[in-house]
Amino acid sequence: MDAWTAQLRKWPMLSVLVFGQISNTLSVLVLARPKLRKNTCSLYLIGASISNTICSFVSIFYSVLSSGFGYSLISQYRVLCKFLPYMYYSTLFLGSWFILLACIDRYCSTHTRATIRQFSHIKTARWLLIFIPLLCFIAHIHILVYIDWIQINRCSFISFNFLLFFYIYYVVLYAFMIPILYMIFAVLTIYNVRKTKKSVSLVMKRIGTMIQPQKRQQMINAQLLRMLLVQVISFVILTMPLASYNVYQGITAYVPKSDLRKSIERLISVNSQLLTYINIGSTCVIYTITARLFREELQALFRCQWFKNAVRRQQQPSYLFSITRRIAPVQ
Repeated sequence: MDAWTAQLRKWPMLSVLVFGQISNTLSVLVLARPKLRKNTCSLYLIGASISNTICSFVSIFYSVLSSGFGYSLISQYRVLCKFLPYMYYSTLFLGSWFILLACIDRYCSTHTRATIRQFSHIKTARWLLIFIPLLCFIAHIHILVYIDWIQINRCSFISFNFLLFFYIYYVVLYAFMIPILYMIFAVLTIYNVRKTKKSVSLVMKRIGTMIQPQKRQQMINAQLLRMLLVQVISFVILTMPLASYNVYQGITAYVPKSDLRKSIERLISVNSQLLTYINIGSTCVIYTITARLFREELQALFRCQWFKNAVRRQQQPSYLFSITRRIAPVQ
């Protein structure tokens, strides 16, 4: 069983994180295209994808290299012992906060009151894209204080009480409160959409048709909402196992355990972590499956000339140190 755990910590986990890097990068490039970037929900999803990209990159050095391949940067450099966990948990929470902002934005944009709809504005989104990361990094500054070398070349939390607090903090805020808020705003948004459809149908009966720009914008909003709802469901399903395991760890912290039980717990822990990493890196897959507009923009991205040139430059061999044959002058 320990052999399975060791293998899961190596290539499967590394493959998921590398795939997550590619997935989130593509999501940012697609959502930043002209047709989508003018929508406030797209801006929040871009923020979430950037946060997930950083989180996946940090996870490779923070978790995979140390637990899977036995090469730990945090054990060799004291600065990284503090910095990598701080960046990992800050960006992990930040990505979920951006998704929550996207849920709130969809609720406000579909509301009948104009004062509430004002929250769904480009200027508001841009300010929040600056303010929320600052708030998140300040809120997690306690990690820099309570994680350090407990021995030479051994990095961990310096207080067991803080470790229990952090388990509770992670489970309550990240695994329970945020998903509950997701579901609340998702249900309220669906209610607003149904209510709006009824009023739109009444207007169409009077006028006879819908203005084309409004119809196009409603189509974009509907597809963004579908993308968001599926991502919320995916978040709840894929993060609950690790949250449940952390609750179990907190309850059984002082319980004596046999070697077999410890092996089973390590296997469950690795699988739960793997599901969390899949959640971080599955954005592009979810968006591609759920939204036709995202698929079209993704195809347009691959057809884009600068994208082709960038790929071609990476594939071309470097002749910096090659020796070229001299051409003799014509007699």
